[in-house]
Amino acid sequence: MKNARETFNWWLVLGAIGAGVAFIALGIVADLAWKWPAIITGTLTSIGSTFLLAFIIFVMERRFTRSITRKVEESTRSIIEAETTRLSNRLEDLEGELAGRKAKARSEANQMLDELTENLTQEALASTLDTAIRADAVGRSVAVPGSRTNRHTLLRFDWGTHRVTRGDGVVIDDGAVPRLTVTAILDKVQGELGLPWYDVRWEPGQSAVELVESLQARMRGRQRFAEAKALDFAFAVRELERALRIASHDVHADPGHETVRGQLRELLPGDWVVTSLGVENLATGYTATAEQLGFRITGNNLFGPKFSFSSGTISMAPDGVDVDDWEFVFRRAVEQLVDRSSIPWNF
Repeated sequence: MKNARETFNWWLVLGAIGAGVAFIALGIVADLAWKWPAIITGTLTSIGSTFLLAFIIFVMERRFTRSITRKVEESTRSIIEAETTRLSNRLEDLEGELAGRKAKARSEANQMLDELTENLTQEALASTLDTAIRADAVGRSVAVPGSRTNRHTLLRFDWGTHRVTRGDGVVIDDGAVPRLTVTAILDKVQGELGLPWYDVRWEPGQSAVELVESLQARMRGRQRFAEAKALDFAFAVRELERALRIASHDVHADPGHETVRGQLRELLPGDWVVTSLGVENLATGYTATAEQLGFRITGNNLFGPKFSFSSGTISMAPDGVDVDDWEFVFRRAVEQLVDRSSIPWNF
């Protein structure tokens, strides 16, 4: 297809040439044969010459324009090619730098996780959680299985600043310093008052043994003797390590590793995972978004989208999944994703 700038009306050009020749011929004939006055024949000849001159100027202008345009296009093409080459080189350098930083971050994260299980201290765990939170791999807390024998016992590790007040308004903790809190989450038993959560703060310098003893004492104080005895802190830390590795691989998009969509919130028995977007099963690849679970998005906060759950109905268990196991997973998703004020009182 011709460029619109190069198209023109040939009939108009030929008409201009014809008109020029006709006026000149008429002037000559009128002068020689008809003896018209010189002013008239001269005018006719001038008009004809003007038409022919316009054609000559038009042709020269087109050649000049094409020549200039060609040179400008060649110059522009050279400039673009040079800039493209420079940009490509810069992108290669940037990709190399980003890949190097990603590899370094992955190496540091893996090294930190290795050190966590080898040297389990409050400081090591707090540093590991802080790194994962800053990388947006997890929210401010991660819950994992806390017992090998009781599938519904979870341990939640929470790192961050929290302002704590008593019922009378007295400030217990102003939230100025980040704290590491470990919470045992149990199934609610009939007749139990309050939520079946038992939390203790892991203070710097406090050993893991002292932490577990304090947590078990709180559980026994609420008559949860069997759960306190079944608590396996070492197992929970190994599950926490696995959860953080999964979340870290997801952030770095590592091929060949277990990954999840969204922030990892909880790693549950049976390879179930609750994320900021829904639930997934690492073993089967099953995924269900919050909307597919029956939740309705109501907005966002600092930790991701927030949902409401007004129906109070547990969705049907996926094929091959035990109904009781699915109910546990579903309730954990409600706990993590749904605004408490929207949960029916009888759920």
